[in-house]
Amino acid sequence: MSIAELLALWFNTPTWAESQNFLLAHPELCTSDGEQVLREQLAVQRDPALIGVLDDHLALLGRCRAKGVPAAYGWWTALIAEARRYEAEAAGSERRYESDNDLNALDTAVLARQRLAGLSFGSQRRAEAGHAIARILLERYRVGSRPDDLTSAVAAAEAALALPVTRPFRWADLVVQLGRALCLEAGDGIDRGIALTTGLLGRVAPDSTAVPALLTGLAQLLHARHGQTGDPTDLDRALTALDQAGAISRRLRDQLPAILELTAAARLARFQEIHEEQDLETAIATYEEALAGAGPGRPQILANLAGALLLRVELRPDDADLARAIALLTEAAGPGRPAVQSRLASAWFSRYELSNDASMLDRAVDHGEVAVRRSPTDAADHPSHLVTLAHALRARSAHTSNLQEAGRAVDLYREALTLTPQASPRRRDRETSLGGALVSRYQLGGAETDLDEAQLMLDMAIGHGPAAVAALSNLAGGYWTRYERGGDLQALDHAAALFHRAAQLSPEGSTARLRCLSNEAAALGARARHTGSDADVDAALHRLREAWTIAPPAGPDRATVASNLGNALRTRAERTGDAGLLDEAVGVLEAALSSGAEPLAQATLHSNLGTALAARHDAATAVEHLRQALSLTPPGSPAMTDRLLQLGLALGEAGMPEGRRMLREAYREGAERDTAAALHAAYALGRWAERDDDRDLAAEAYGAGVGLARRLYETQVLRSHKESWLRDTADLPVRAAKAYLRTASPDPEAAVTALERGRALLLLSALTGRRLEPRSPSEADRTGG
Repeated sequence: MSIAELLALWFNTPTWAESQNFLLAHPELCTSDGEQVLREQLAVQRDPALIGVLDDHLALLGRCRAKGVPAAYGWWTALIAEARRYEAEAAGSERRYESDNDLNALDTAVLARQRLAGLSFGSQRRAEAGHAIARILLERYRVGSRPDDLTSAVAAAEAALALPVTRPFRWADLVVQLGRALCLEAGDGIDRGIALTTGLLGRVAPDSTAVPALLTGLAQLLHARHGQTGDPTDLDRALTALDQAGAISRRLRDQLPAILELTAAARLARFQEIHEEQDLETAIATYEEALAGAGPGRPQILANLAGALLLRVELRPDDADLARAIALLTEAAGPGRPAVQSRLASAWFSRYELSNDASMLDRAVDHGEVAVRRSPTDAADHPSHLVTLAHALRARSAHTSNLQEAGRAVDLYREALTLTPQASPRRRDRETSLGGALVSRYQLGGAETDLDEAQLMLDMAIGHGPAAVAALSNLAGGYWTRYERGGDLQALDHAAALFHRAAQLSPEGSTARLRCLSNEAAALGARARHTGSDADVDAALHRLREAWTIAPPAGPDRATVASNLGNALRTRAERTGDAGLLDEAVGVLEAALSSGAEPLAQATLHSNLGTALAARHDAATAVEHLRQALSLTPPGSPAMTDRLLQLGLALGEAGMPEGRRMLREAYREGAERDTAAALHAAYALGRWAERDDDRDLAAEAYGAGVGLARRLYETQVLRSHKESWLRDTADLPVRAAKAYLRTASPDPEAAVTALERGRALLLLSALTGRRLEPRSPSEADRTGG
């Protein structure tokens, strides 16, 4: 009889005692040949039950050859008895835990499983024991959140799967659950989860029902690692795995909605990273398919689909998408769903941006407050809820000029940034948001420390893509405000250059490009007023005409573009004498006012319309609009000095004495806030006083102007900018000196001081470069006089 036949008879002995006797009667089995034949049979066996039998007998045969048959069987029967005792103890404890939620029973089960795993069985029994210990440790991790339990569970699974496992498909559910847990932990756990899942995928049959679950689990791990490292290849691998899982699931009609939801989420993540519109469209279509077959997970799919629609609204404003997103979120919302409340806040914020209806902002803030209040501070998405609420508060503070709300927005952004890991791909966006909020608070409150911190924050945040556009725009806004407050022409150059760079990086036709073009044009127009550059005026007008074609019919962006376009048209009309351009400016500004705008935007529109009407010599209507602009401007606003100045000039044009008071208030109020506008007001009041032969008022105004001119000169960094201001104020010291000598009580000392201040600035300029050439002969005469 062959060894193979003898082995078959040995396997089928009914008891271990008879098995021992059979082996003693056939010593040829306890040879290397017997062991080799048994190994060959084990290698070709496919029946899991028979593999277990062969594996047990291989372990026993090896012991018999090493220790002798009687000793080996004594060890074996004791081992079997001990294993049965531990198995019974573990199974009983697990039943008690499941029925009574007895955590002590869970600990007992863990200990029994660990002892059972430590017994010296064959490879199959060790693999089964590893599966059991990994499963029970994972359960204890879920209950107690002890990272050591998860680490031990992974180690047990790794050790077991290193053995020749006979039924790998039985491991699929456990490996997927381990992977989900590892996604929530820091460290190298995700890498271990990927290796574990990939290894098991290589061992299951390609047509196994376990394959979609394993591919989905692998995609979740890769997606999570992408969130930590930002490596785009992980996201691409995740999408490939999900596409494969979806194809198999469609064939098997199994797990499809969950796989589709994960596929859509991964495509959405890739869209947010590389901004390929096709990814967004595919994500929306995939969520729609998942929703059609959804069961208990429907609320989450509703919320995710709404989020994707909101991203499309940001790309291409569409009220239908926005309305559907709000409807989906309203259906999905519940008391325990802060993420849905946060998305509702984003939806109402988007509706505000489309409609300019301030009540939408109130709803955005309300939902944002609920999301933040209900979200645990240690939750992974808590920083996102903080940012959403901060967005709404920042917008509402701009709408209402509420400095306290602007400050709270800064605090929320700062808290979100603190909770965001350094390696997170979202950190740059949050640095940009904090920098922008600091600029907004600076614009309302005037604290230079806010602008300094904003510039540091935004310099760090500048990179590529939408985050770069936002960072560049916010940083440019800070420089623009610094120019407005102090007349710093270098800050104005920085603002124009940064707005231009941001416009270049913005997608064609996007809201971001519209805003960058409008802001760049405002900076170019302001620079043209100092340099006299026709090229800057023409460039500003070109940028604004493009922005006007992009601007939606309603909303704050249209008001801003209209305001800047009106200014550019007026400036061009004043330079060319083209009355048609002036009429176009008035028409654009009137149309923007009639369509509704927030109070601060209305103030700017009224101010620019009033200035355009004054240029058209419609003084009475100009005064009406400029008064309205002043009433809508909050105290302390950087725009206050210019509003007082423009109203004062218009009142003077209308022959109304009240204009004097406005101009005096302008240069006094603007001495610290807007030096350039204050200087203009002092000049204008001095000339008015000269015309009315009010010598004391002329001396006061021109004297103040000399001090303001020196301050403006000292704030300039570049020599060319210093020269620009010197040219603009070249006759001011002479006018002041003449006025001091003509007062009721002439003041020669003050006159000499004014002249000496003017000469000192000219000398300083000459010492730092070539001699300053006067702009015109008349200015040279006045300076030398």
